[in-house]
Amino acid sequence: MPHAILIIDDSATARELIRDTVEETGLFATYYEAANGSEGIDILCRHAVDVVLCDLEMPGMGGLALLAQMSAVEALREIPVILLTGNGNQTEKIRCLGQGASDYVTKPFHPGELMARIRVQLKIKTLQDSLRESNRQLEKLSTTDSLTGLANRRHFMERLQTAFLQSQRTGMTLALIMLDLDHFKAVNDSRGHLGGDQVLREVAVVLGRQMRPYDLAARIGGEEFALILPEIDR
Repeated sequence: MPHAILIIDDSATARELIRDTVEETGLFATYYEAANGSEGIDILCRHAVDVVLCDLEMPGMGGLALLAQMSAVEALREIPVILLTGNGNQTEKIRCLGQGASDYVTKPFHPGELMARIRVQLKIKTLQDSLRESNRQLEKLSTTDSLTGLANRRHFMERLQTAFLQSQRTGMTLALIMLDLDHFKAVNDSRGHLGGDQVLREVAVVLGRQMRPYDLAARIGGEEFALILPEIDR
């Protein structure tokens, strides 16, 4: 997947130097630039970015303020930020790392060092993204019926308990519909299990089309389905 980098510095000359250095490696397909932290936040909220290079001291919103803003937005918290500054003081480095910077590079930077640090942060970000996607897939598998794509029995029971408790607490109406396909064994006997599976999938499609965003359709057994319909008056 193509990667994107955001370069934030109030100096156009500095941004150009950084971009020229990074472009030589071919690591990134997309480059964004900002003159201060506020512009950087705006770009981060509108575009997918894998690594941020940010000057520490800038007019308006500087590097530390940017880190604070990013930490307040869940979607931005995991994006690595490498701070760049002419201040090589060890105490300053520790302060920046303690406030959320992923790394710290002193200006004037050595191109090889800068790229090595960028590669490390990009690798970490890529691994984290892969892990999150794997976890999402595992969560989906644990709650979804593999044949029909509807909720499975486990997820149905969890949602039913939640909906029932909410109905008791708020007084909202709640409907539970149980469905069983008549003569389904005859379908399996005449069409085979593949034919029976196709019938189940088609039933799932029909049910899914009727559901509101907050309803739940589930397959809870072989040919048994169930619907949870909160806030319904008929």
